[in-house]
Amino acid sequence: MKKKTKYRIRNWSDYNRSLVNRGSLTFWISEELLANWVEPEKTGMRGRSPQYTEAAVVAMASIKFVFHQAGRQTGGLVASVFALLKVVLPAPNTIPQLCR
Repeated sequence: MKKKTKYRIRNWSDYNRSLVNRGSLTFWISEELLANWVEPEKTGMRGRSPQYTEAAVVAMASIKFVFHQAGRQTGGLVASVFALLKVVLPAPNTIPQLCR
């Protein structure tokens, strides 16, 4: 049976920094997505026009899938990212709102 290799930590400050960075989260949101987040025109058909573009729906669904979140949690995450970016855009609080 092969012995497991043991590693000794010699630089504790680098090791601690790497553990802290492990919890870091980075989002890349294109300017194009931000510009096309809200549907600008009404459809002219019966019923309520969609409030969000298809790109916004795909972005929200992707975040929901990647982070295994419920719709409201995803909306809260997107709202907090918009707040950090200082972008004034609405974030749906539930996924069914996206599908209307």
